[in-house]
Amino acid sequence: DVTANKALRYLDCADNGLTTLDVAQNEKLQVLCCSGNGLAGVELGANRVLRSFWGADNQIKDLDLTACSNLNSVVVSDCGMQSLNLESPTRLQDLWADHNDLTTLNLKGADGEQILPVDYSDNYLTLMPGEQRTVTVSWKRQDARGQEITIDITGLQE
Repeated sequence: DVTANKALRYLDCADNGLTTLDVAQNEKLQVLCCSGNGLAGVELGANRVLRSFWGADNQIKDLDLTACSNLNSVVVSDCGMQSLNLESPTRLQDLWADHNDLTTLNLKGADGEQILPVDYSDNYLTLMPGEQRTVTVSWKRQDARGQEITIDITGLQE
């Protein structure tokens, strides 16, 4: 339990067989590495200073990172993920979400409406095990209607 450690800035708890993780109270946390556990989800709270989230090789089906607006690196490969939500990804430089069940990618404003026109290098994805794909998303700032930007990635729903 790390909830009482309010000054915690870096946490590496990878490969420990964890099934739950709650860092919602650790508001100074900047780097979280929790890969290789049995996590079905991670409670991040409204962590506005989190820069890096590495949660690959878990069982996270749905992940909402909208409250983590300072992220620049997200690694969620091999999670069986069906939904990933990122809000205001203006600082995001690295997104690794390969080997999941994600199939579509949309750029949306905070109002939930799609930003158009948008140029995707690909937005309908079919990936076989072991395949990776880099998708480049380009748009004009004025087409965002002054809204914060959200990347909405969804996948197969079983």
